[in-house]
Amino acid sequence: MTKYLRPAFLSLCLIATAAAAPAAMADDRYDHRGSRYEQRYAPPVAYRHGILSERQVAWRLRHQGYHRVHDVDLRRGHYTARARDGYGRPVFLVVSARSGAVLRARRAW
Repeated sequence: MTKYLRPAFLSLCLIATAAAAPAAMADDRYDHRGSRYEQRYAPPVAYRHGILSERQVAWRLRHQGYHRVHDVDLRRGHYTARARDGYGRPVFLVVSARSGAVLRARRAW
């Protein structure tokens, strides 16, 4: 009987130890890489999952035909930017933060 109980008891202890490790790790405030971080830490909005960075938005606008892209800012879930269109006219753009698509474009200055 003890021949079967000892391995079962050891595996049960191993499972209980493995289940307690993530709880202890979360209690000590570690991030996903295992390094400590402050309680008030929050990644910048541009680096959250699914939202493009300012560089990525500028790159996508250049590939859509705009040039001299500058003043790219994240505001209320959308990016705003200033650029020149294909005819060289200055435009003010409102760009989707998730896809980089131009939502609104109007002449600027």
